[in-house]
Amino acid sequence: MWHESVAPDSDAVLEFDAADVGEPNLGYIAENQLLQWALLGAFAEAGGHLEPASLESLEITDAGVGILTGRGRLAARLVVGADGAESRVREAAGIAADIAGYRQTAIIATVATFRPHEATAWQRFMRDGTLAFLPLADGTSSIVWSADDELAARLVAASEGAFTAELDRASDLALGATRLLGARVSFPLRRLEAQH
Repeated sequence: MWHESVAPDSDAVLEFDAADVGEPNLGYIAENQLLQWALLGAFAEAGGHLEPASLESLEITDAGVGILTGRGRLAARLVVGADGAESRVREAAGIAADIAGYRQTAIIATVATFRPHEATAWQRFMRDGTLAFLPLADGTSSIVWSADDELAARLVAASEGAFTAELDRASDLALGATRLLGARVSFPLRRLEAQH
C-alpha cells in the first residue's frame, strides 16, 4: 500500500492498494548496499572480474574500447560508465551532460517508528519539500526527506534530538515518534542528462 498526502500542508489523503489491481505488492524497497552485493555476486557468477584501478583514459575505436588504468591497459568490446554523476568514463568518452539543480537536498536515514509501518509506504508533500517513509523488511523505515537547500542545511546540521523533533513535526506523527538508527546522509538533487 502507498499512502500519501496529496496537497501541501493538507489533510487530504490518497491511498493506492496493490489488491485493487490484483497484485501482491505495488513495489519493493531494496537497501542500496544489499542491492550492490547481489549485483556483484551475479557479476562474479557470470565470470565478471573487478579490477581495482583508476581510469586514466579510454579510446573508442571500431574494434572496441582501449582502457588505460593505473595498473595497465585493458581492451573490451563494451564499457559501461556506471561510475556516478561525476562519471570519469562519460568524461573520457567525450559525452557531454546537461546538469540542472533543483535547489533541494535529499536527506536519507533509517528510523524506528513507534507504530508499525504495516508494509506501507507513507509520503507527504509540503511547501518546502517532500517526506517519505519507505518500509524495510525488519520493521524499520528508510526516510527520504527532500527539502529546500536552506531547510536541508539546518536539518543536516541539527543534533539528533532536534532532527527527530523536526521529523516528527513534518510527518505529523503518522507512524508515531521516530528514533534515528544511524547516520544521516544527504546529497543535492539534480537532473543529469547525458547527450548522445
